[in-house]
Amino acid sequence: MKKKFILTPLVGALLYILLSSYESGPAITAGLERTGASGGTIGCGGLGCHSTGATSTTTLAIQLYSGATLVTSYTGGAAYTIRITGTQTSSSLSLPNFGFQVAVMKTGSTTVNEGTLSAIAGTHTATASGINLVEHSSPILATTGTGGSGTTYVLDIPWTAPVAGTGNVTVFSTLNAVNLNTAADAGDKWNNTSLVIPEATVAVASITGTMSVCAGSTTPLGDATTGGTWSSGNPSFATIGASTGLVTGIAAGIVTITYTAGTGSATATVTVNPLPAVITGTMTICTGGTTTLADVTTGGTWSSGTTTVATVGAGTGSVAGISAGTSAIIYTLTATGCKETATVTVTAPTPVTGTDTVCTGATIMLSDAATGGTWSSGTTSIATVVAGTGVVTGVATGTSVISYTLPGGCVASKDIVVESVPGTIAGHDTVCVGSTITLTENLSGGTWGSSNTHASIGTTTGIVTGATVGMDTIKYTVTNMCGTGTATHAILVRAAGTCNTGVSLFAGAADNELNVYPNPAREGNFTVNLSSDFDEEAHIVITNIVGARVKELTTVTNKDLDVQLGNTTGIYLLTAITMHGKYVVKVVVE
Repeated sequence: MKKKFILTPLVGALLYILLSSYESGPAITAGLERTGASGGTIGCGGLGCHSTGATSTTTLAIQLYSGATLVTSYTGGAAYTIRITGTQTSSSLSLPNFGFQVAVMKTGSTTVNEGTLSAIAGTHTATASGINLVEHSSPILATTGTGGSGTTYVLDIPWTAPVAGTGNVTVFSTLNAVNLNTAADAGDKWNNTSLVIPEATVAVASITGTMSVCAGSTTPLGDATTGGTWSSGNPSFATIGASTGLVTGIAAGIVTITYTAGTGSATATVTVNPLPAVITGTMTICTGGTTTLADVTTGGTWSSGTTTVATVGAGTGSVAGISAGTSAIIYTLTATGCKETATVTVTAPTPVTGTDTVCTGATIMLSDAATGGTWSSGTTSIATVVAGTGVVTGVATGTSVISYTLPGGCVASKDIVVESVPGTIAGHDTVCVGSTITLTENLSGGTWGSSNTHASIGTTTGIVTGATVGMDTIKYTVTNMCGTGTATHAILVRAAGTCNTGVSLFAGAADNELNVYPNPAREGNFTVNLSSDFDEEAHIVITNIVGARVKELTTVTNKDLDVQLGNTTGIYLLTAITMHGKYVVKVVVE
């Protein structure tokens, strides 16, 4: 029985078959890699099955074809044919059959297989010593000749090249020409060879796209040459997607971008422009209000992202609030287009809620749906308010505007009316019989009345008419939310003949005298005594220099009355009124 041999192409090796008969299978059944790709034994390895060494009578060559075209380099991912060609040069031999192994490795490596080898009829794929092989399945008949000189052994093995950028690969092959006799060596001849195939240099097109980008922004680059990868020469300035070409600016500077396809590449210089400085200013305004933003970087213009919420002057940065919401305010550098953005919030005032009246000395609580504002009173002498709570305290009768101010200037307000029971009645304290005077009280809505018949008064007008000589008390009564209160005012009704004489005393009272001591009075403490020929009631009224009533007292004539006016320095007028006259004296408090 003739031996069966293995021909190993490109990175393959001819496996030596150790069995006495190899008609049924290839040498790979023994697990032998004989191409030399793994760095192990090539060919038969001196085992005596074929000739122990390579012979020059059987030559071996490796070629690479792209279709029908012989090529000397490969392009990543393309389909090729590896052709192994053995030639018999000895006329004394008859070697009509052959076997082979072939493998493809990364040049310089004994472990990295490259590309994909495919089996054809009469062959199969296998792996030995980590090497991917294609080898014969049984002895293959010579392509031309009968085994003597000029006989050729040709086989084409399909190979798909590895990805672009792999670099050089080496094809290893071993071929064994055999005579199929059963002798141990029987004149069979083998040889091996290898071929380095470089990756083809690819002409890469120029990089296209915008060659500038702002820090923090992106710009896409492109290249007409497909299948390549992108890289950045300085990722601290700009990064780029390896497969997308999308450049992202990181920091201001200049960076080289490289596009590599196979063994070719193209480069472009990309400038990363800096952003403007951070926008400064008040970022909250009210509808109808304004705020001015600024950027220390010059040469830019302003714009609003949502003009229905806020507008901005292109050259000024003055923002006007239009409606409640938020809007991006953008500052763009004219030279580079780089932008800085700030968000402005526009708020609309919401109504102040709560009751709108309060009594003097009492409190009410106001509120507003908007948060973060402060409260204030327009007239603190009438009403005060706690800035952080909205608690209003009535101080004096009147109306004060209570305001709620939000950040950005939004103001909502409410008129608060402060009410009270009656206080002091203003007006003259003498009237002649048949004459009239008018009294007033700050609190409206009350009714007037008198305590006896010496004087009459209109219940709603405050007009007093003298009826008979004597003392009368005028009353003003009001009922409101603060309760019911009455203010009083003493009136001296004088005889009709004394009203235009300028005389303050009645006949028979010439010796009457009003005394105040000490005068000046220290710390506002003094004594009053009205010396009179008549023992009668006296009504005392003290007013300050501008006529405002400070104190009212009731005493009797010819008796000391101690007065405590308080420690407020100044000049005061003390008036005493009795049935028989009106007396005035100046009091100095020091």
